[in-house]
Amino acid sequence: MRLWVFFLLVIILGLGYVEFFNRGNVTIHLSASRSVELPITALFLISLASGGLMVLAVSGTSEIRNLFLNWRASKIKKREEKIQELFTEATNAFLSRRVKKAMDLYRRLIDLNPNHINSLLRLGDLYRIERDYNEAIRLHKRARTLDEHGLETTLSLLADLDEAGRHEEAIYLLYGILKRDDSNPALLRRLRDTYIKVEQWEEAHDLQERILKENGKAQHEKFDAESSLLVGLKYEAGRRYFDKGNIERARKYFREALKLNKKFLPSYIGLGEILIHENNIDRAETLWEGAFKITGNIMLLHRLEDIYLEMDQPDRAIDIYNAAIKRDPNNHSLRLYLGRLYYRLEMIDEAFDLLLGLDTEGVRFPDLHKLLGSIYLRKDTLISAVEEFKKALSYDKGVVARFQCASCSLETAKWSGRCPKCGLWDKLRASLDMQETLTGEPMPLKKNGL
Repeated sequence: MRLWVFFLLVIILGLGYVEFFNRGNVTIHLSASRSVELPITALFLISLASGGLMVLAVSGTSEIRNLFLNWRASKIKKREEKIQELFTEATNAFLSRRVKKAMDLYRRLIDLNPNHINSLLRLGDLYRIERDYNEAIRLHKRARTLDEHGLETTLSLLADLDEAGRHEEAIYLLYGILKRDDSNPALLRRLRDTYIKVEQWEEAHDLQERILKENGKAQHEKFDAESSLLVGLKYEAGRRYFDKGNIERARKYFREALKLNKKFLPSYIGLGEILIHENNIDRAETLWEGAFKITGNIMLLHRLEDIYLEMDQPDRAIDIYNAAIKRDPNNHSLRLYLGRLYYRLEMIDEAFDLLLGLDTEGVRFPDLHKLLGSIYLRKDTLISAVEEFKKALSYDKGVVARFQCASCSLETAKWSGRCPKCGLWDKLRASLDMQETLTGEPMPLKKNGL
């Protein structure tokens, strides 16, 4: 207040000073025919007032602008606080598995802010959980347009395409990303896994070699897993070339797989089949005999058994089982397989003596009782046959498949190098299947394949 009084006194003194030395009027021409005469003091006051009004106008505009900006910032802040509050609530609902509640909250968030990336991501994930893949893909594509280089948005969209079975779209997407960043290990592995799902084995194999080359042996355990995968991919690539008739390429891949893992059974099977295809039966026999000594896998004995019987050399088939039993005398399965071979060869007494003396205490062998029952039928000992069949039926479940996966326990009648359920290689192990023996007739010889 004192400051204003001071300025007012200064202005009055200034006006008095001007009035004292500048008496008279000033003519102001408003137009060609019109003019106004003003005292010099009045002109001074008008000029002073005009300047003050201009200053007030400028400062007032600035104040109004600041007021508007503050109001807008306050509104945005309240909106952001509301969004954050809703996002926290939605996330809590998501984590507590209240799916519908979480979806409703994320939709409200997107209504408030259509470009809220985290809400688009989470809502898309929920739609994927609900198996609404089209909506999940739509939301994640929208999120990716807002954050094209974000890894999370890309991986979410890839997960949608993967679960929707749209693998070709996933491959196209990954190719586009890897053009910009061709060294991203997560995306390289994702592309490799997608190739595996669509069984593009050679492409998956080449990518896996690149992944191993770039990562090296920094993480030993992880490297071992990646190296095992490469072995499986080499086998699949070889298998594909064998099916196409490109024998040399197939042989190359099978041998490379064995260089990485000398106990890898599928490649031994593949190389043996190539030799059989080339009518090199003796070499196939030598290969599988050596492979059995290395791997100890009974599958090879079955394969050799079939070859020897086809070559009308049953003694050699018997010899390989006896040699295996000598190395592992406590292996009940080997004795049972030899008993089955005796039965196939109509050596009923030898089969009976071997199987009857088999110690199975504490071991579940429904197939042993099935085979003994069949032998008793051949001997016309019906009461004993019925007793053996009853013992077989007393088990909750007999062995009804020829092969079982050592990893996921899948049972299947057909051998393959890769388990069709868990996708791991060299996991199918031979199991017993004596259902044919229920007829009381010897089991027929297999002519082709496993």
